[in-house]
Amino acid sequence: MEDQDLIRHNMAVFDSEDSGTSSKLKVFSQLTDIIPESKLNLVIYYLKNDQINQAYNLIKDLQPSNTKEYILKGKFFHKHIAVVHCLLGQQSEKNSEHLKKAQTYFQSIGASASECDTVEGRQCMASCFRLNELYNDEIIYLESIEVYMIEDDSFNWNYGISLANTQQFKKAEEVLLRVKSEKFKNDQVYLLWLSKCHIMNGNPE
Repeated sequence: MEDQDLIRHNMAVFDSEDSGTSSKLKVFSQLTDIIPESKLNLVIYYLKNDQINQAYNLIKDLQPSNTKEYILKGKFFHKHIAVVHCLLGQQSEKNSEHLKKAQTYFQSIGASASECDTVEGRQCMASCFRLNELYNDEIIYLESIEVYMIEDDSFNWNYGISLANTQQFKKAEEVLLRVKSEKFKNDQVYLLWLSKCHIMNGNPE
């Protein structure tokens, strides 16, 4: 029985993002008390589907014991695997309690000896700087992992906006134009920043 549950869980995990979403929800929900990773994957499912409150209700009492759990409770996978506390803080008119918790989790990972030189660790430290609006510091960390993340829409969104915030409009335009997701490209925030880059680069048309 345990083997069958594990197979069901793994099949749901590796199912393509565009199919079987309702079945994923069913599988992860049924297995949360049987397979520990199922709860974390259910959190990811909710975040991918913009169900922030459902994700928070699952994770609010979790005491993180490893990198993955810390990341899920605080890391900014903007509109992809987004951060629970970060998103809650932003959608609650800058709820300082949630944002402070997000910063704490980011910094805990990014500054740890085991993670500081990993891609995830550097993403977390960059996110901590973003929440403190320290864009120049954020860019240092994002630049260091750009080669690994160049095809990632969430990375390009964050990196491009940080570059624009520091008046590096040519590079910002280049990075923002890498974004392929139609959902991202139709977002008002993305359109406004990209428009500003075009204007500042002498292409207002």
